[in-house]
Amino acid sequence: MLKNWKDKILSFAAGALIACTGFAVAGLVNNGEGSMSENASIMQNWFSDGDELGWVSSGIVSAKAEELNADEPCLTIVSNNVEYGSELFLQYAVPKTVDGIAVKMLYWVKSQTEYTYEAHQAQSAALAKLRDNGPSDVTDQVSGYSQCYVFKFPMAPKEATRYIYARPYYEKTNEDGSIEYIYGDVLKYSILDYAYNMMARDTVDTRVNLVKQLLNYAGAAQKHLSSNPSKLATDTYYYVGFAKGVTATIVETGEHIRKEGAYAPTEMVTIQAPAKDENGTEFLAWRDQDGNAYGDSKSTTYQLSISEISKNLILEPVYKLPWEITNGHISGYTGYDKEVFVPNEYWDAVNGAFRSVTVVDSNTFKDNTTIEKVTFAEKITYIQANAFYSCPNLKIIELPSTVKSLKGFVYDCRALTAINVASGNEHYANYENDGNVYELDDSNNAVKLVQYATGKAGSYYVPEMVTAIGQYAFRSARELERVYIHANVTTVEADAFKANASTMVIAIQNMDVVADWHSSWKGGYDYVTEEWSGKRD
Repeated sequence: MLKNWKDKILSFAAGALIACTGFAVAGLVNNGEGSMSENASIMQNWFSDGDELGWVSSGIVSAKAEELNADEPCLTIVSNNVEYGSELFLQYAVPKTVDGIAVKMLYWVKSQTEYTYEAHQAQSAALAKLRDNGPSDVTDQVSGYSQCYVFKFPMAPKEATRYIYARPYYEKTNEDGSIEYIYGDVLKYSILDYAYNMMARDTVDTRVNLVKQLLNYAGAAQKHLSSNPSKLATDTYYYVGFAKGVTATIVETGEHIRKEGAYAPTEMVTIQAPAKDENGTEFLAWRDQDGNAYGDSKSTTYQLSISEISKNLILEPVYKLPWEITNGHISGYTGYDKEVFVPNEYWDAVNGAFRSVTVVDSNTFKDNTTIEKVTFAEKITYIQANAFYSCPNLKIIELPSTVKSLKGFVYDCRALTAINVASGNEHYANYENDGNVYELDDSNNAVKLVQYATGKAGSYYVPEMVTAIGQYAFRSARELERVYIHANVTTVEADAFKANASTMVIAIQNMDVVADWHSSWKGGYDYVTEEWSGKRD
């Protein structure tokens, strides 16, 4: 749905197919005398009483006069039958108002050359159905809109493969008293489209099975009533739709749009995406739910042959990423976002396929002044030294569970206060959510400090289970004033404290082990060291 109503563009979501007021074919009703009447209109409503499901009729069946004795009290069932005539509903949600004016809906049961109110009024009842008396329901939240109308269009299961063309509009009264009709897009939709959407996307088996049975029922009704027999609900179809939030359409002849559909194997489907995404980056290719690529950057329009694909498709357009990537290595970031997501795949234009990303090279984010938070995708395994080099506004780094090689990947990032490691990582972790990175031993104990979050100020007590401080662990932690190292730390690697504030104080519980530390553990700097009792202040 479009977010800007003020542009006089109306949008609506065709989604749920309402079956709660009838899971029955508009067909035949036994009138008690053995004859059948088609298209009966007795409406059924269902109710749930515990685990029992019951049906209650809101209609009244007339009994013959001779069946009742008006002179005597009578409490008897005078007629019983099964109702096949109730309806399903296609449901459309639209913004409740635009500029304070109520939104209405127009429907057509056939494709038109002109989808307007005036043309609608001129159509015969067989070609158009007008619902001008407002919606049949209201919901509080639909697709992010605070107030929506939900319009219901009645259908019978025998009409499962019939397309309905729906268009939202509202009537604007001009200063001269004339009426101007403001229209939204015309949407082509059917019960069949809905059913295949459910079967392609829904993970709840009971709902999927229900939809399958609905199609079986609809197909049987079509055959029995000779309703569109050339396109039965039980024929073979494949779903084509788009990932959630994707701006794309299925291109067809006519002034309507189609966002998804069920297509026969003999059909061709043309899909189209914007040439640039909301960030202004250029289109590269299409990708389906399995990661397969379609088309290329030469055209945003692509024609699918259903017979060649033979599977349900949930598609999304892929746009050029702001990364320099070669052979699975990210070597540079060219964007300007504050929050950045590092991908685990990229489009290989030479070979026309998607490739995996596993390595982030040195200097990838060198001298970047805009990033504040960077999140790495799963499957990234190596982040090389100085990947984050002089990033003054970087505050948070989110590492994946798959990363297994880290050493000195942060330098001169004075605002960095948290480096979070995803749960499940077999090599690294945080200790009590302190935002620092520790290496794990085989028992998942944090035994080595690998990287201190260099923007944190004040004092830092090395956790007691830690026995080693890695190379570059405190490098450029210029806001850090004091570090307390307990007696269990037997190893401090080279340059662990390189390029820190000259006023830093390093308090050591066991001064005797210092001789066993690397000769250049201070990184060439002359920090103040003092003996510590081991007690925290």
